[in-house]
Amino acid sequence: MALEREFPRPLPKNREAEQVVLGAALLEPETVLPILLNYLSPEHFYWQQHQVIYRAILELAEKGRAPDLITVADRLEELQLLQGVGGRVYLSELVGSVTTTTSVEYYAEIVRKKATLRALIEAGKAVSELGYSEEEELEELLDRAEESIFSISRLGTRPGYHLISDFIHEHISNLERLHRDPDKHTVTGLSTGFKKFDEMTGGLQPSDLIIIAGRPSMGKSSLAVSIARNAALRDGKGVGLFSLEMTKEQLLERLICGEAKINLHQLRSGYLPAEKWRDIVVAAGKLAKSRIVIDDTPGISVMELKARARRMKAEYDIDLLFVDYLQLVESGTKTDVREQEISHIARSLKALARELSIPVVACSQLSRAVERREAHRPRLSDLRECVTSDTRVIDSQTGNLVEVCRARPGMSVIALGKDQRLRPALVLDVIPKGVNRVYRLRTQTGREIRATANHPFFTEQGWRPLRELAPGTLIATARSVSLPGEHRDPELCRLLGYLTGDGTYLRHREVGFANSDPTLIQDVITIAQEHFDVTVSRRPHFSSQQLTFVKKNPDGYGQPYGNPLRNWLGELGVLGERYDRKSVPDWVLTADNRGIAEYLSGLFATDGSLVQRPGCYWDVKLTTTSWRLAQDVRYLLTRLGLVSALTAGYQGVKATCPLYTVYLSRSEENLTRFAKLIPLHAKKAELAHQLAASPRCRRTNSGLEALPPLVSLLINEQRKRLGLSHAALGYRAVGKRISRSRAQEIAQRLGDLQLQNWAKSDILWERVLSIVPEGEEPVWDLVVAGAHNFVANGIVVHNSGEIEQTADVVVFIYRESYYDEEEGGEKADVNPTEIIIGKQRNGPTGSFKLSFHRSYASFYEFTSQTPQF
Repeated sequence: MALEREFPRPLPKNREAEQVVLGAALLEPETVLPILLNYLSPEHFYWQQHQVIYRAILELAEKGRAPDLITVADRLEELQLLQGVGGRVYLSELVGSVTTTTSVEYYAEIVRKKATLRALIEAGKAVSELGYSEEEELEELLDRAEESIFSISRLGTRPGYHLISDFIHEHISNLERLHRDPDKHTVTGLSTGFKKFDEMTGGLQPSDLIIIAGRPSMGKSSLAVSIARNAALRDGKGVGLFSLEMTKEQLLERLICGEAKINLHQLRSGYLPAEKWRDIVVAAGKLAKSRIVIDDTPGISVMELKARARRMKAEYDIDLLFVDYLQLVESGTKTDVREQEISHIARSLKALARELSIPVVACSQLSRAVERREAHRPRLSDLRECVTSDTRVIDSQTGNLVEVCRARPGMSVIALGKDQRLRPALVLDVIPKGVNRVYRLRTQTGREIRATANHPFFTEQGWRPLRELAPGTLIATARSVSLPGEHRDPELCRLLGYLTGDGTYLRHREVGFANSDPTLIQDVITIAQEHFDVTVSRRPHFSSQQLTFVKKNPDGYGQPYGNPLRNWLGELGVLGERYDRKSVPDWVLTADNRGIAEYLSGLFATDGSLVQRPGCYWDVKLTTTSWRLAQDVRYLLTRLGLVSALTAGYQGVKATCPLYTVYLSRSEENLTRFAKLIPLHAKKAELAHQLAASPRCRRTNSGLEALPPLVSLLINEQRKRLGLSHAALGYRAVGKRISRSRAQEIAQRLGDLQLQNWAKSDILWERVLSIVPEGEEPVWDLVVAGAHNFVANGIVVHNSGEIEQTADVVVFIYRESYYDEEEGGEKADVNPTEIIIGKQRNGPTGSFKLSFHRSYASFYEFTSQTPQF
């Protein structure tokens, strides 16, 4: 309703229609809700309280619960939103406003119409405001204005289902017609003009995105133009060509030379034999009668490309669309790494193919990885970059850490949203990429990941590939990962923490524990006896007590293999772990915050230390000989929102293995949070109490929890825009790292949502410590929906491009003679070229050959003999 103040007249709305719709949904959800889903989303409702109610109805329905008057009220009460919508009384009034549910479709249409009219008004206002933006480029303003109007047409929802009886007869007729045609029975789509190509693909299918990929000079454009010429001149199809690299005149010359079999260089230089002019005239005549539409706008945005393609379809009824080439299209989105933009463009072209129901063919440049290999033949992995198979991602459904090679489509991982919050995202695909050269990246807090050179990482300037990073570069890592987890018995979690720290549970030995704190010793004995009914034997061991847990028969003899505590450790998968191979079991990794806190309390009570330094500073750390355990503990601290660092490992002269230390960040907020969240016992409990009660420390910390310098630059830009002085703003340190709390204060003062996102983000900004080569090994990648990134080993990485995933068909061009020519070999006029179908969603993969005629810049059917043209 705040929008009313922005417009001179009241906005279109109908409160009674909205009330009837919601009342009907509460009264008869089984019959009404399926109807509403075809018409309305929460944004269609004008009143905020109605949006909240409708969202609650949809949420309950998605969970399989009937969204009636009682369940919706209870859900809103759980969310503390019930009073804001008018309470149970108002929900009852909604139900009372319904006389019959048979007219709900009529009222839903009213609600949607009013929403569309409001959107039209708002779009008009937005477009008029663009008219005053004189400092911006005109092309960009027109593009944004067109998008504002076009978005209104997407406001209405349309059924995406079709009854089979509506289209089965037409489709069967098409299949029968193809079956009767002996020459084209293998072509169910649009013919490419190449027999082997059509046999393998069945032709180019409507709604498919086809990628033609290759290194420069392999002939991507020539193959695209050859297919376009065949479709337009042989089959009379309408063809749209977006040429971002060549002008329309250059494209026309290629079409003429390919059709007339004329030397392209001779045509351009004017040294063409007179007898060839007849062939040119004939070819030009064919082209003049064709429905080939060319757009040679350089640097066209994907939005403008889609708009022009729609007009091509409407005016010329094009059957096929080409984009040459993908990397030259502007995404129109604010991203800082080209791989992410290409992903957006590929998805947009796929959506365009479905919208227009035509094949869209896009040429794409392959990475230099092809050149670095001894065998230059392209493969699917050249379209993507990846991480090593032992990289661990977070299963957001369980909280467990899963190696990327064991991830599966359908699982959810933790990913970074545009608001800099870490949240679940669906895995669409898990792709083994073969063997590739990898590099080990280590951050200032000890996080490590091994990835290929082009794999993008999130920096303060946006996504940047690993090869562009250097020591000192700030990259994003997980600061806090919030997950629900499973309930675990707190005492068992604490006991497991004790045993992980000071316990022994080797496979052929008794379960033991050693410690010098009497209170801690008694806690271990009490839990073990209450939960496992074991007998505990004690014996002194220097200054500590050595405990052994056994299960005795009534006659007093021990049972070596019937010990319940031992069996439990076996079920958890930790029985048999040596001190330097210990890890946190999945049972704890998947626990809720209470269980994690109790486990850490036991572990820090044994292997941890809390020491107050001069100047009231505290060091809180945990030392272990197990690298895996140190990593797991750090992950558990992240689950609780605690910031920590991990040393690379120190090994003394007489030591048999290195020591790894997990340090808590020294910021006051972090240490205080640790003292409150981790319920330490015995002597450590007293130290934790002192830590929580210690006075504020003002010593400068490492800046680990500070924001990047870019944030203070953004603040200064806002200050200038608002005409504020440094004193009025209360902040002057431009270009330096600002604390989160200070940034949040300024964000609230300025009302800046972007700055709020920076201040409240779930990520740390760590400096890269080192990047070193690690040789070659198998690598993997994930395709993550929506966010297109994932947290791996605690570091935010991108799923480096989705061309392979988005495309229905991926075609590679490989001409072996090209590499011979580069080494000084003779350039042949006709070159056999391998066309590789690397991916086909609904068909086989494989390869075949075509002949590339250099003089004509065109492809023809392959023959083992040199063709005579």
